[in-house]
Amino acid sequence: MDECERITELLPLYISGGADLQERKQVAAHLALCAGCRAELALWLAVSEELQRHTLDAAPDINAAFAKLPPDETQFQTAVSILRDAFAIVRITYRLAGL
Repeated sequence: MDECERITELLPLYISGGADLQERKQVAAHLALCAGCRAELALWLAVSEELQRHTLDAAPDINAAFAKLPPDETQFQTAVSILRDAFAIVRITYRLAGL
């Protein structure tokens, strides 16, 4: 996996504040040098804002949903993986729609 792919995978965590300090520093340093990843960040921010705008009232409280999960690391990682996949689908949809 190259550096841009690794950073792209971290962007959802970076935006949501879920990345640890080291990951945030790595992402910020890479973004300072990489226009392609800055464009990807802009897309993630647009998707995030659009989702919040359209689903604010209807969306479940994600923190409450995570709080209901048992503290099993495997289940937590599965939930994170599902969220990443969902955001990837939205990102692809936006690209296909030319947004």
